[in-house]
Amino acid sequence: ACTLRDCLVEGNGSSSGGGIMVGGEATNALVEDCTIEGNIASNGPGGGIVLYSNSRGRVHRCIISGNSAVTLGGGVWIDQDGTVSNCWITGNLALAEDGGGVYMACSGSTNPSRVVNSVIAGNAAARYGGGIYSVGPLGAVSPVVNCTIVSNTAGADGGGVFAYTTRFINDIIYFNSAPTNANLNAHDSILSCIISNCCTTSNYFWPSITNAPAFVDAGAGDFRLATASFCIDAGTTNGAPGNDIDGNPRPRVGTPGGLSRTDIGACEYGFHFNAIRFTATNTVQLQWDVQDRGIYRLDLATNTAAHPTNWSWHDVAAYTNPGMAAGQFLVRTQTVAGTGPVPLSGNFRLRISHTLF
Repeated sequence: ACTLRDCLVEGNGSSSGGGIMVGGEATNALVEDCTIEGNIASNGPGGGIVLYSNSRGRVHRCIISGNSAVTLGGGVWIDQDGTVSNCWITGNLALAEDGGGVYMACSGSTNPSRVVNSVIAGNAAARYGGGIYSVGPLGAVSPVVNCTIVSNTAGADGGGVFAYTTRFINDIIYFNSAPTNANLNAHDSILSCIISNCCTTSNYFWPSITNAPAFVDAGAGDFRLATASFCIDAGTTNGAPGNDIDGNPRPRVGTPGGLSRTDIGACEYGFHFNAIRFTATNTVQLQWDVQDRGIYRLDLATNTAAHPTNWSWHDVAAYTNPGMAAGQFLVRTQTVAGTGPVPLSGNFRLRISHTLF
């Protein structure tokens, strides 16, 4: 099998598969940890990458951004048995037709294509499916699992998703736009789609929630779930991957919902900074979420004007959590004073590390 790993594929052009084309002869090809950006398919599908039928190609942990196709699949075009997982698919364009981020063209019923654990955001299609366009014969149900599909646009219908014969599990499909069906057109009238445990504005009568997902900072591209999100513990483990887009385990123990179930979306809920604010001169107060047992260490780094890329890290605080029952959750507050070797003037960075015991 062919493997392409840790590569930058940028600024290329072709009739189809502007950046990468995986054909049927490249069985079990793997594209992993690559950045695929600024490529164009001038007369066919797949501005960033094409996975053709029977290749069983896999695209894993890749950034697919700023690509365009004149026809279908600005970012990715997948035929049967292709898999996209743990990817960021952003800012891609289907200039004249469908599937701005991803076009899933399942031509066979035995090995459908799939998209798992991925963020699909800020893509656009001239007609249908700004985020994803998925189509195939009845019986070929392509799964889209634990994906966050947001801020995509379509010129006609299905700003987030336009789909036939697709199963949606634990997906966030929200904040998209189109003249018709801003978030999701799942063609329920022919019962070709199955939607379970999703967060979207269209219920389609399957277990789903319609509340907005509540991200940490969607405007800055941070699609992790905020503490108050209705998506926490609202997913199903049936068909869900064992890890999230960042490799964190699903489900996490001790979440705010108290159920220790899989979350909806690409990012499983985990600790993050809730607030960072200055409380006095040279002093900053931090709040972050604590869930699992273990040691939480807070580090701060500073740099200087003379050496702007030379960050000096300092261990400034530690908190030991002896253990929490399932469903327990707390917010830790820590005040850091910039004295001695840790000045808070100029630029600084913060990070949390967590060690289980």
